[in-house]
Amino acid sequence: MSFITANWNPLGEAFYRSWKSGPVVQVGWTVSDELLLVQEDGSVLIYDVFGTFKRHFSMGQEVVQSQVLEAQVFHSPYGTGVAIVTGSSRFTLATNIDDLKLRRLPEVPGLGPQSGSIVHMSVSFSYKYLALFTETGHLWDRPLHLQVSDQLGA
Repeated sequence: MSFITANWNPLGEAFYRSWKSGPVVQVGWTVSDELLLVQEDGSVLIYDVFGTFKRHFSMGQEVVQSQVLEAQVFHSPYGTGVAIVTGSSRFTLATNIDDLKLRRLPEVPGLGPQSGSIVHMSVSFSYKYLALFTETGHLWDRPLHLQVSDQLGA
């Protein structure tokens, strides 16, 4: 991955030749213009605009075991957040990566392998609802009951 300015001048070659980490599932920007890379094992890597590594965190041990299928980086009044769905159809949410508190969401009723892969997910601005759209055309819109898990606590 190369970093370039708006007029195509190179800023850095931080990732392109030396990327030795796991597969990236999602890329997004924080509210403070840092680059987030969500990896398949649930690691979230944070880089500045010049490609300099800043820090990382994990979305939890369950995510490491079951892998990230999809991730979404979002912005809220609380800061930048990350939501992921795992291979076991479980959701984990961090509403503010600068004050990390991981929340495991309740299982979505009826969501399983027969419903197809999730192609898009969205958490409402109020954090009260979760919408999922699958490759088979199913749409789930469910209320969330967020609880901090002792196993995932920050």
